[in-house]
Amino acid sequence: MWRAPAQLELPLIGVLADGTYTSVLINPKLRGAGRAKVITAAMAGHQIDPADGYLVRVIEYHVPDRVGTAPAS
Repeated sequence: MWRAPAQLELPLIGVLADGTYTSVLINPKLRGAGRAKVITAAMAGHQIDPADGYLVRVIEYHVPDRVGTAPAS
């Protein structure tokens, strides 16, 4: 498990019953048609080549009353 920044694009592959969803972390070197190919394969339930990306489960959450990074002492 790891925390991802809000601006990370995580394409929706499928919604799960508990409200989480599956997505694919795509190799940032893949662009355009290469990215689309990985997303299409993931949506079809095909095995993803680890060199291209990884199927992941996404759990969204919000931290209430977050002020930002604490100043260094």
